[in-house]
Amino acid sequence: MPYYIITIIVCFIASLVGMTKKENRALPLVLFPFFLFLTATVEFAGWRLSETNHRTLLLYNLFSGFEFSFYLFFFTYIVNKGLKKRLYIIIPFYMVITLLNIFYLQGKTGFHTYTYMLGCILIAISSISYFFSLFRFPDTGSLVKNPFFWIGIALLFYYTCSFSLYGLQNFIIDNTTYYDTVLTVAGDLLNVLLYTLFSIGFLCRINIRKSLAL
Repeated sequence: MPYYIITIIVCFIASLVGMTKKENRALPLVLFPFFLFLTATVEFAGWRLSETNHRTLLLYNLFSGFEFSFYLFFFTYIVNKGLKKRLYIIIPFYMVITLLNIFYLQGKTGFHTYTYMLGCILIAISSISYFFSLFRFPDTGSLVKNPFFWIGIALLFYYTCSFSLYGLQNFIIDNTTYYDTVLTVAGDLLNVLLYTLFSIGFLCRINIRKSLAL
């Protein structure tokens, strides 16, 4: 099994452990274990399909569209009211244009790079807006103990990097030799970092020493 899938499973366990803390039971954090379980299932299915030479393009196209929608929904709980209202409109709009792109434009022959890059931009804007609010209102407690801070950092870094890595995938693969190998290695490393930061966020409010003592 690829190591990045193991990282997702560990992150899923961390999200369940985080639920033992009452402060971690806000709706977006409660939904994360279900999302991570689905993510691990999709990644495992994709890995097994690729091992048996089956096409996985549609699977990853559809799931990545859902993934963006979930993360944007997550941000509706932590950004300012103005952006929150816009996100409630943007999310269904993004889902519709992603499906149209997948089934009628790019998705039949390649990765849905247009709507993927759009999703990256929306995540980046949401993350930056959240961090701006943190700096504007610093009396929100320790950032190290704030799970939303760790998740926001993870999403901003991951989707800033993957904007070019996956967003230009179709073009680069057609014009560059061995880019698929580079894509696989870089993508796996980014996934490991993403889910490691998620795990830190889920566990940052847990007193590890006290738990071990018990």
